[in-house]
Amino acid sequence: MRGILSNRPPMSSHTAAIVTRVLTAWTLAVQRNAGAVVIAFAVLTGGAGWYAATHLQVDADPSSLLSPDLPWRKAEAAYSKAFPDSDKTIVAVIEAAPEQADDALQRLSATLAAQPEFAKVFSLGSGEFFERNALLYLDAEQLDGLSTALETAQPFLGRLTADPSLAGLFGLLQQAMTQPGASLPFELSTITDPISKTVNAADAGQNLPLSWQSLVMPVDLSGGKRFLMIKPSDKIEDRAAVLKVRSTIASLQLDAAHGVRVRLTGSIPMWLDEMDAAFDGAILSGLASLILVAGFLYAGLRSLNLVLSCLVALISGLILTAGFAVIGVGRLNLISIAFATLYIGIAIDYGVQFGMRYRELVAGGLSSHNALTETGGKFGEALVLCALATLVGFYAFIPTSYRGVAELGVIAGTGILIGLFTSLTLLPALIEKWPPKADSTKPTPLPQALTWLGNLPIRHPRGTRRTALVLALIGLATLPWVRFDYNPMHLKPPHTESLEVFEDLAKGPESPLSASLLAPSAEQAAQLSKKLNALPEVGRVLSLESFVPAQQDDKLMTLDSLNLSLGVSVPENLELKPVDPVRDIAAITALRDAARGYGGDASTKAAATHLADTLDTWLKKTAAAPIVEQTTRLSLLSDALLGAMPKLMRRLHNSLSATPVTLADLPADLRRQWVSADGQYRLDISPKENVNEDEALIRFADAVQTVAPQSTGAPVAYVAGARTVMGAFAQAFTGAFILITILLLVLLRSFKDTIRTLVPLVLGSLLLAAVSVVINLQLNFANVIALPLLLGIGVDIGIVILWRARNATADESNPVMTSTGAAVAISALTTLTSFASLMLSVHRGMFSMGLLLTVGLLLYLACTFLVLPSLLVKTPHKSVPEKQN
Repeated sequence: MRGILSNRPPMSSHTAAIVTRVLTAWTLAVQRNAGAVVIAFAVLTGGAGWYAATHLQVDADPSSLLSPDLPWRKAEAAYSKAFPDSDKTIVAVIEAAPEQADDALQRLSATLAAQPEFAKVFSLGSGEFFERNALLYLDAEQLDGLSTALETAQPFLGRLTADPSLAGLFGLLQQAMTQPGASLPFELSTITDPISKTVNAADAGQNLPLSWQSLVMPVDLSGGKRFLMIKPSDKIEDRAAVLKVRSTIASLQLDAAHGVRVRLTGSIPMWLDEMDAAFDGAILSGLASLILVAGFLYAGLRSLNLVLSCLVALISGLILTAGFAVIGVGRLNLISIAFATLYIGIAIDYGVQFGMRYRELVAGGLSSHNALTETGGKFGEALVLCALATLVGFYAFIPTSYRGVAELGVIAGTGILIGLFTSLTLLPALIEKWPPKADSTKPTPLPQALTWLGNLPIRHPRGTRRTALVLALIGLATLPWVRFDYNPMHLKPPHTESLEVFEDLAKGPESPLSASLLAPSAEQAAQLSKKLNALPEVGRVLSLESFVPAQQDDKLMTLDSLNLSLGVSVPENLELKPVDPVRDIAAITALRDAARGYGGDASTKAAATHLADTLDTWLKKTAAAPIVEQTTRLSLLSDALLGAMPKLMRRLHNSLSATPVTLADLPADLRRQWVSADGQYRLDISPKENVNEDEALIRFADAVQTVAPQSTGAPVAYVAGARTVMGAFAQAFTGAFILITILLLVLLRSFKDTIRTLVPLVLGSLLLAAVSVVINLQLNFANVIALPLLLGIGVDIGIVILWRARNATADESNPVMTSTGAAVAISALTTLTSFASLMLSVHRGMFSMGLLLTVGLLLYLACTFLVLPSLLVKTPHKSVPEKQN
C-alpha cells in the first residue's frame, strides 16, 4: 500500500498467529456443525429468555445506585434506623380553603389509618394541641395583624353569631349595601364573589363551602398547605399503595369540583414515576434502535440473508445477556436498565464488520465457505481486540463506588463478550446454512463527495495534523467550563405530579431540600442548633425545642386582651338556626334587590351585579320547586355558606384560651417525630438560599458539613453523591485509558501504532468537552457512563482502521476508503442510531446519556476517519487519486 504503513497484523506476529489459528479452527468447526450450532443457540436463547422474563427485577430506589459503605450513606442509614417513618413514604399535599383543607386532612387521615395496608398515617402540625395553641406559634407581627383584624370584625361577628342563619347573613350584607354608615370588616367584593361561587355550586348540587377564616383572618392558623405522611405496611406493594391512596381520595370526593386539590409526592411516588419513565424509555428506545439498526444493516450489507443472520445473532446475544443479568447481578437499576440499547448499539458493530468483510472476500472471488473461514479466522482477531477494548471501558466502573453504573458495567461488559461470541459462532453458522445470493455481495460505490472527503487527510496530512492540534488546544481550553449537575431531580421525568409538587414545595418554606442531623442528647442538640443557626447559609434550624413557642408572655397578654374585646362574639358552641323558608327567601330577595341597585365603584358594582344575577337564578329555581325541595335547597345553601362558621368560632375560642407551653406539654406523637426510640434528637436544617441552583446547594451542604460532618438529608446526599460519581468517573476514565493503552502496547507491539490509535481518542474527548460547553450539556449521575464507554468504542474504530492499513493490498492508498472503512461507517451509524434512540425517553437521565453518546460517537468517528489516516502516511508530499475502490 503506497504511502501507508502496511503488511503488519493488528497484533504482534506471534500473538496474531496464535489467535488466527484458534479462530480459524473455531470457524471451521462451526461451519462443519452449523445446524447443531443454530439449534444449540436456539435452546440456550429460549432458556435464557424464559429465565430473564420470570426472574429479572427492576430496583427503582435511587439510593441503591451508590455503595452503602460510603460515609454519608452510613449516616443516611443511621438516620433511617432512628426515624423509620421518614423512609419510603407517600406524602399527600392538600390545598383548599383553610376549613376545607382541615376537613379534608381529617377525613383522609382517618380513612387511611383505618386500613391495614398503611402502617403509619400522621400529619405535622395538626391535632388538638396545635389547634389550641395555634396563635402562640404566630410571630409577633402576625399576631398583631390578626388581633387588629378580629377587633375590626367584632361588630360583624357579634351580629352574625347572634343570628347564625341565612337571614342573618344576607340581612347584614343588605344593610351594608343600602344603609349609610353600615360597613363590613372587609371589601364588599371579598365576600360577594365567594358567595356567588358557593350559591352556583349549591344550585348545581355541589358543596363548595364559604371559608370564614379566609374572610376575617389575615393568616391561616394551620400554616397554608396540609401535609399527610403515609407509610405503607409490608402487606402492600408500593404501586398498590399509591393506587389505594388515590382511590381513597376519589371516594372521599376530595377534588376540584368540591374545592379541594390533593396531590401526591414523596419517595414512593417519585420512584414509581422514575421507574415507569426509565422502563418505558428503555422499551421504546430498544424497539426504535432495533428497527433503525435493521434499516442501516440492509443499506450496508445489501443482502436480506446477511441482515437476518446479523439480527438473529444480535437478538440471541441480547437475550443471553439478559439471562446473565439475572444470574450475575440479579436486578436492573435505573441506569443499568439501558443495557439493551447499549448492547444493540455496540454488538451489532461486530456483525456489520464480519458481514461486510465476508461480502468483500466473496466479491473478490472466494467461495462463500472459504470467505467465511478467512473472515472468522483473520478478521476475527481485530474483533477480539475491539471487544477487549470496549470491555475495558465498561469494566472500568466495577471497582468504583458508583454501584448503579458498576452493575451496568458488569452486565453490558459481559454482554460485549457474549456479542463477540455470537458474532464468531452463531453468525457464521447462520451464513453457512443460508449464504447470501452472489449478486448481493457486490460492493456499493461511495458518493463522490465522500470519496473526496475521505482522501482529504491523505492529500493534506500536515494540514490535517495542524488542524487537529488547534482543535485539541481549543478543547483543552474549555475543560474548566465543563460542569456536573449536582441535583438528581433534574434527571427525573418532567410533568409528573410527584416532581411538580416537589419542585413547588422546594420554592417555599416547606421545602423538602433540608439537611437532617442526629444529636445524642437535648443539650448537644441545642449546641448544634446554635452553631448551625449562626451560619449565613442556614435559614432555620428546627428541633423539638422549636415547638415551644417564643415570647409566650407577650403573646398571652395579647390573647387575653383580644379575648376581652371579642367576648361573646366568639362563642365556643355556636349552633346554626334551622332554615326558615319564608324568612330566608325574603332575606335573599332583599339582598338581590339591594345588590342590583348598588352604586359603588365599577369593580364593586360589577361584583354586586354578579351576585344579584346569581341569587336571582337561585330564587327562580327555588320558587318553581315543591315546598319540600325548597327547604332542602335552603338547607344545602345554609350548610355551604355558614357550615364553617361554628368550627371557626370553636377554634378561635380555644385558641384565645391558650396557656403557657413547655417541653413537657408537647404531645407524644410530636416527640416521636423529633426524638428517636433510643433517645437521639433530630434537627432539621433549612437553607437560606434557593438550593435548586448548584452553587447555593454546594455552599449550604458544605457549610452544614463543616459543623456537623454526620449530617444527612437531600442537599448533603446530592453533593456527596455527585462528588462520589465524579470520583468514580475520574477513576474509571483514567483506568480505562491506562488499561486500553497497555492493551494496545501488548497486542500491537508498537509504540507508534499505539499513539496513532490513541490520538483520535484524545482529540475526540477534548472536542466533546468543547461541544458540551457550547450546547450546555452537563455531566450528571446518568450520562457519566458515556465517557469511558466512548473511549472503548473509539478505540474499536481505530483498531479496525489500523488492521486494514496493516493488511492492505498494493492498490489501497487509504484504509478509510475500503470495505473496512465502509463497514466502520455503517456500524457507526447503527451504533449512533441505537444511542440516539435513548433520546426518545422522557427520563431526562436516559435522554442526556443518549445525547452525550451520540455527540461523542460522531466526534470520535470524525477524528478517526480524518486524523488517523494522516498519521499513517509515510510520504505526505505525494497526492492520491480522487477515486479508488
